[in-house]
Amino acid sequence: MKILSSALPLSESVQRRRSLVSAALGIFRGWGYRDIAIPMLEHVEVRPEILQIHDVNKTFRLVDAEGNLQMLRSDVTPAVAKLFAPVLRDVPLPLRLCYASRVVRSERAFARRQIETYQIGVELLGAGTAVYDTEVILVAMQAMAGLGIDDYQINVGNMAVVRRLLELTGLPKARRAEVREAVVQRDPHAVADLLHRAGTRQNVADAIVALTMLRGGPDQLARIRSLLPHDGPLRDALAHLEAVVDTVRAVSGSDRLQIALGEIEGPAYHTALVFRIVSEGIGRELGGGGRYDDVIGLYGRPAPAVGFSLRSDAVLEVLHPEGQRSQAAAASYVVRVDSERPTVGLLEAWRRRQEGLPAQLLEKRAAPDGRRRDG
Repeated sequence: MKILSSALPLSESVQRRRSLVSAALGIFRGWGYRDIAIPMLEHVEVRPEILQIHDVNKTFRLVDAEGNLQMLRSDVTPAVAKLFAPVLRDVPLPLRLCYASRVVRSERAFARRQIETYQIGVELLGAGTAVYDTEVILVAMQAMAGLGIDDYQINVGNMAVVRRLLELTGLPKARRAEVREAVVQRDPHAVADLLHRAGTRQNVADAIVALTMLRGGPDQLARIRSLLPHDGPLRDALAHLEAVVDTVRAVSGSDRLQIALGEIEGPAYHTALVFRIVSEGIGRELGGGGRYDDVIGLYGRPAPAVGFSLRSDAVLEVLHPEGQRSQAAAASYVVRVDSERPTVGLLEAWRRRQEGLPAQLLEKRAAPDGRRRDG
């Protein structure tokens, strides 16, 4: 018997992904989330609240036998909302769901074109308070720890703050989109120029420029509060964000959360809390999520919802840097089995597997010259 190295990188990649999925789902189940499966194909729907034109252009579309335009699923969250909205009135809420599902979309990740990955995540339906916002972030943090990831930071914002500030500009939706894009690009000069030309009140303009601050955190909150101290919706949204972050820090004892009100990239359906899990080591987003209170109502009775997902490709890149092979896949224990007297070898393999130890069979056959050879 001996240990042999494996040389199957593709097989190892599959094993790593399956191990990742199993570990993550195990953590989610521990918080009371139940496994679901989502169809891979769905009708193309261009809804500004969910999927905008530029997002549709990143999807893979096809025409079915009846001439209907279908697309391969590019995001799990809207599919979950559509699937479960009709039944929410008949089940106890909140409803906790988890999944590991393939998604397909065309987007650039540095020098390569990303086509397919897995989203591994949770959706918490019918839950509309800060307690559930906090829960989802805590689940994400435990998933990071449980998967063995230490290189990450969670940037937390609130889309309600951004939406309120843009609303105060009085600009039409198309112009608001331009301002939002300048905020995403962290370009304070472009933001200020757009708002100046639109005649936006100076305190509102200065508050939106504050969203572009790279360091963010308490300075952003204090700046916006000082500029618009009497705006009720804005004050409530800032207080909600601060309460969630403070609670997560108190419960977890971690300082990985950073308030970053300019973190507004991502799906159009987010309505309030939004967060991104980023790795500085690989310079990529590992996952993210947020609140999407307006989506379920598009398909049934309105209900609040919050969730997050991890990107399997990015998480695996952190766990297994290029060229580093996993210990589990690097070697297999080979049990040689004599083709004429197989019982001894098979018994050893059986016993090892019964004890949870690895075993890989290799038959020894008689060659034409009478010698015993592996084969």
